[in-house]
Amino acid sequence: MTVPDDVDTPRPGWLGPWLKGFPARQSPLPLPDVAQRGWTLADLAELLDLRRRHAGVELAFFVDSQAQLDLIAAHWAKLGAGEDRVDVLLELGTSRCGLREHGPALALARALQHHPALRLRGIGFYEGLQVVGETAPDHALMQHWQARVEALLADIEAEGLIDVQPLWLSGGGSALFDLVAPVLAGRPGQTRRLGLLRSGCYVCHDHAHYGRYMQVMDERMRTPPGEPSLQPALEVWTQVLSCPEPGLALLNAGRRDVSFDQGWPGPVWHLHGGQRVKAPAGWRVTGLNDQHAYLRWDPAECDGPAVGERVALGPSHPCTTFDKWAWMAVVDDDDRVIDAITTHFA
Repeated sequence: MTVPDDVDTPRPGWLGPWLKGFPARQSPLPLPDVAQRGWTLADLAELLDLRRRHAGVELAFFVDSQAQLDLIAAHWAKLGAGEDRVDVLLELGTSRCGLREHGPALALARALQHHPALRLRGIGFYEGLQVVGETAPDHALMQHWQARVEALLADIEAEGLIDVQPLWLSGGGSALFDLVAPVLAGRPGQTRRLGLLRSGCYVCHDHAHYGRYMQVMDERMRTPPGEPSLQPALEVWTQVLSCPEPGLALLNAGRRDVSFDQGWPGPVWHLHGGQRVKAPAGWRVTGLNDQHAYLRWDPAECDGPAVGERVALGPSHPCTTFDKWAWMAVVDDDDRVIDAITTHFA
């Protein structure tokens, strides 16, 4: 097992045991749960112990306020950690966390220069909440982010506020990685930098939500028709419990089994006569209860599944399907189980 380079939000309180034996890597981590409970002495102590036990692991987390710096400094003094310091990324933001304006971001960079516990390693941002899935506005969005990042970096470097190379630049990257990557790479002649994409779901891909973005990316990258692209890998297999009226089947999976935060899951396969067959285009899921899915179709256009048949649902956006299962089977192209993954949520 290897550690993906694009882990999004692991928590220091449980990250340590899962890093045992993993290779050296970089992992930018958002500062966890500060608004709810603040960093504790135990959080910082474990972070320091993690770095000492795994010398090849490079960790950095996000900061976006003086309040966070003050909170960490107060705990740090109690730890007596001496000259040891932890890397952080200044987080720029708009809709969610992150510094909104250039001036406060530069002021926080200045404050980090004298912080007893933290060292500025670079800048991070998240563009995903502003993406629309159309090339012209998304390209303009990334030009805006590039201007923000480069302007802040220029002032930080001019004042000598960062003294480590390569500096880290980190963007979200799930929906626009072809446009985000050039922002992280910079231009020839600039300070050496390491670009880090924090794509949220690295194990599989979306059947619908990011699938739509991927189609636009393939067009931008001129991917030839039929050329392999990102393919969705997560399927939730169900069984038809009842067909109580024409055009309706009730499946034995619901909100407890499959994600629905970015649209209903869609039928992708069914087993018919013992064979895996693509689900008809006219099949659609129109709702979920806790343990049931409503599969509908127009009987005048296509046939529906029979009671007892199995139907595979593809989550529109897979992330919140993972927290519903402690164990998932990994299958090959012939549907033979060849491995398994386990999930571990704090």
